[in-house]
Amino acid sequence: MGASDSKLVFKKGIFRLSEEQRIPANDVYWTSFWELPETAEDVFSLFSPADIRRTRDSSLPNLETLILAVTSRLSLLRNHPSFPDPEIAPEKDALNCVRVLTRVLPYIYESPQLEGWGEKFFWKARRKPTRKTTAQHSEVLFDESRTEDATSDDPAPEEFEEARPLAEELIDTLIDLLFFSGFTLPKTQPGKNKVQANSSYLPGSQSSLKWAPEMIMLFWEALQCNKRFRAFIIEADRAPEFVKLVLCYAIEYKSDLSKHGIVRMCVFVLQTLSAEPNFGKSLNKKFDGQDSIPAAVKIPGFDGTYTDFLIISINMLITASNGRLSVVYPALLAILNNVAAYIENLGVSASSKLLQLFASMSAPEFLLANDSNHNLLHSLLESINAIIEHKYKQNPHFIFAIMRSKKRFLALRNFTLESGKEEIEAQKLRKKEQPNNTDSTSSSNFGTNEDPRSSPNNYPSTSALGRGSVEENTAFAIGEDEDSDEEVDERPTPSQTSPNPHNSQRTSFSSSVEDAVPLQLRGMSEKARGKMPVGTPTFSRQNSTTSLGSHSMANPPSMSGFCPTTAWVRVT
Repeated sequence: MGASDSKLVFKKGIFRLSEEQRIPANDVYWTSFWELPETAEDVFSLFSPADIRRTRDSSLPNLETLILAVTSRLSLLRNHPSFPDPEIAPEKDALNCVRVLTRVLPYIYESPQLEGWGEKFFWKARRKPTRKTTAQHSEVLFDESRTEDATSDDPAPEEFEEARPLAEELIDTLIDLLFFSGFTLPKTQPGKNKVQANSSYLPGSQSSLKWAPEMIMLFWEALQCNKRFRAFIIEADRAPEFVKLVLCYAIEYKSDLSKHGIVRMCVFVLQTLSAEPNFGKSLNKKFDGQDSIPAAVKIPGFDGTYTDFLIISINMLITASNGRLSVVYPALLAILNNVAAYIENLGVSASSKLLQLFASMSAPEFLLANDSNHNLLHSLLESINAIIEHKYKQNPHFIFAIMRSKKRFLALRNFTLESGKEEIEAQKLRKKEQPNNTDSTSSSNFGTNEDPRSSPNNYPSTSALGRGSVEENTAFAIGEDEDSDEEVDERPTPSQTSPNPHNSQRTSFSSSVEDAVPLQLRGMSEKARGKMPVGTPTFSRQNSTTSLGSHSMANPPSMSGFCPTTAWVRVT
């Protein structure tokens, strides 16, 4: 619509929408909404909010017909065998239909008086003319559907058939068009199904999907707003596939600062899903589809479960992101917390990764970096405790890994401010003596080049999670293999309690309201904490935050002179 006179025609049509009552459905006027605009800007600049509200309040039947017209046109285009064809079934028509709906629908939902109308108009069963009737009435410009209690003014006999609710038809059409060959995806070979919606669209497996952020955002919003949809994803055993999908995006984009918003959304999607008890159970099945994921995400020789894949991926996001994703550390640990009580048959590699995180977070240089890092360690310990309490016998590899780390747990139990400072100074001295040593066991930074000296009091920040940040020969070292079998056997076997949140027997948690809030989320507003399911245990069935603007850490690292004291260590 480059010419000013064409824009004027479209604007006059918009005025007609509010000035004339009950414009006939078969009027050629309706075609102007998908034929005239050339760009999204034409629709959004010429179809002003005042125009929409005026039509909504004074000529609601016309607004109904407009929505029916563009929805029906969109559905007809999607089902046309030649779509998208510039002459027969133009792509521009479909885009303009979507633009009009995007422009109009928000102003319907802003009016509380239309709540009942919207429920009836969008979700009530309908009747629409059969194809035979439509063919006989060639002047009908779109597939007009009517609610069950609607009556026809046309004296000519018509045949009708049952139709799905308008909203259901619109959602199905839009989802198909998201994966439509030649429209939103590259064109396929002739004869193949044009709708290509399947789980193969992982990052790296196809050409770059520019709309991936929008799809993940829509999925996250649907999970939070629609309990039935969230339950369907879990009960239909689709959760593992979505776990694989979002983790692939998160891992692939972890090193790209411009894509960290996508990574955060992926983490929040997983946190929302993990709030469902059956989510953790669904991840215990064997991981498949290794060949369908990008090479950058594949784990060589991996033969574990989806739970193993989740834990290894969480470890990778924390350790290999150069500390740039510290904002989602609490959410990642919340995911572990939510699934811990249901983990079974945890593999050797995943068990090792969990204990590696514990080693890093229990290191003195990390704990003394600021006044909130101990919350992350506390959350991780809750997850470890939940696995032991609920699934002790089902996780022998994990229990063995803990036994091998016995000395590290004992060192944490006996931790004092003085011993922590001494260990940090000893590590600094060793580094000076071995300047060329690049072994991971002597590095204090977890996949980062950050200089610990840049942090207050020479302690590393939250991002400096060391990969084995404590020397193996120190008091904080992992236990040696020669720990006697007698010591292992002396450890009492925990009671095999049910993972039902209400049956948790842990006594380490206070009954106060603040103690009922997960440690990594304390200090956040109710909105930022997200919606928590009723009856959640204190180890937290933690849902994701409700908006991208509320993903800040509960207690951001202090960057101005935090100085730990003996009293602070004793309290924490």
